[in-house]
Amino acid sequence: MKKRPRSPAVWLVRVLGIAIVCGVVWLSPRLYTIHQLRVARAAGVYPSVEEGMRDLIAKHYIAPDHTWIVGAGPNDDTGRNPHVWFVTACVCGGQRVDGSPTGNYRGDCDMPGTFYLNTKEGWVQMGEGAFPGLIGGWMKELDLAGPGSSQPTHGSSTPSMRPYRCTH
Repeated sequence: MKKRPRSPAVWLVRVLGIAIVCGVVWLSPRLYTIHQLRVARAAGVYPSVEEGMRDLIAKHYIAPDHTWIVGAGPNDDTGRNPHVWFVTACVCGGQRVDGSPTGNYRGDCDMPGTFYLNTKEGWVQMGEGAFPGLIGGWMKELDLAGPGSSQPTHGSSTPSMRPYRCTH
């Protein structure tokens, strides 16, 4: 049985298919990064991570007795992404906006923590579900990252060094 020669149309479809797949793979993380930063900017841009955390606490807690920043610093100890920080706070007393009291079986305080990314306009808050570490890497690639800092401003933000409970 003789093989039929392939038509130029089949070759063209294959080349275009490969080009489209490569384009999607190249473009997707860039568009995702730009989109997530746009969403984060719309929620608020802060001059510091501390201001961002204070605003987050004000939005999620009603009349807390005491609040303070426990840890604020780069999420990566290697200094690779100084514009990606994790901030942890302690909120004691009062209640959450849903009406439930702060605390749990360990104590009467909550310990909220979240990521902040330094853009050229300031710091934006980004939840863990948006993959802030991945976005931080692409921010450098796309020249969207602010300078950040490799020095923590409060305690340590490194997960293994975060306190077990709020202590003041």
